[in-house]
Amino acid sequence: MPKITLGSLSSDFVKIVLSGAKSGAAAHKIIIRPVEIKGVRQIQVEEFVGPQAFHKNMDIAAAEKYLGRVSKNFANVNITRGTANLSHDREKDYAFKDGVVIPPLVRLGIMDESGRVFKSKMDKFIQINNFISILGDAVRDIKTDGRLTIVDFCCGKSYLTFVVQYYFEHILNRPVHITGIDSKSDVIKNCGDIKRELVCDNLDLVADDINNFQPAGKIDIALSLHACDIATDAVLKKAVALGATVILAVPCCHKQLAKQIRPSGQNSELDFILKYGLLRERFAAILTDALRAEWLAANGYKVDVLEFVDFDNSPKNVMIRAIRTGKKSNADISKIAKEFNVQPEILKEG
Repeated sequence: MPKITLGSLSSDFVKIVLSGAKSGAAAHKIIIRPVEIKGVRQIQVEEFVGPQAFHKNMDIAAAEKYLGRVSKNFANVNITRGTANLSHDREKDYAFKDGVVIPPLVRLGIMDESGRVFKSKMDKFIQINNFISILGDAVRDIKTDGRLTIVDFCCGKSYLTFVVQYYFEHILNRPVHITGIDSKSDVIKNCGDIKRELVCDNLDLVADDINNFQPAGKIDIALSLHACDIATDAVLKKAVALGATVILAVPCCHKQLAKQIRPSGQNSELDFILKYGLLRERFAAILTDALRAEWLAANGYKVDVLEFVDFDNSPKNVMIRAIRTGKKSNADISKIAKEFNVQPEILKEG
């Protein structure tokens, strides 16, 4: 790879991506970006090692030496030019800012007691902020000044549950009641301990199957972040059944249809895609989420499918956003499923 002088790229340098790691490389991918921290221009290096990403900032001279040292370990280099947003991690657009103490994020191990985000948790911090930003926009579609009712389905460790409660009550100053529900009782018990420490009023945690969950009335907002495989389908069905006005769901894993689609028979015209395992998985993911979106539209929702974080931050970056309008599409989803010889969970009764 030819030597790259970062200083000469500073006027239009947005990003450098090193990929195609050679044998012995410590990281399988490296992304280099210009950033501005407290008014000082620096270079941010993001190293991807296994499932983790590690960040470090350095001046241009140090970054050039670093690039010269590691570049020999990669076969590919891609330079993106344009107008860079130098604000560090785009924090000026965030509801929660690096350096500002957010009690639930401190307790959940995202930031230290001074409000600084741990480098190992920066990806999670960005995901939470971007989710909150989209949620804040979606709330405008809820025509009420009263208390909002929110359910975080398959809440897991309840990162989202706690920060959403904090966002509405302490940043928007808007009354809210939020429930986090998950089938893992030990996880919910631990979250209950955190709730007591943080003294979170108007926040409930429920250990149960989401199909058994019955709130007192309809819900305003249904949330789901990385519910695995068909759990996302269960969330969408439950949210619609409960009359949710807004649904924000970020799926995780798409195993069901990946197993059903076959590279022969009725799908022979897709052999050129399905014979490759990686492409079959990606095709199944697209088909699964497209069917989910069409199902929501057929049940009276305006639906968008969007990227809620950059792929570099997380490959699980597709969000299904649905706003209830009452206007139902006339798509024949069963016919679509039949064309691909699949039986998606979203179409199953019960």
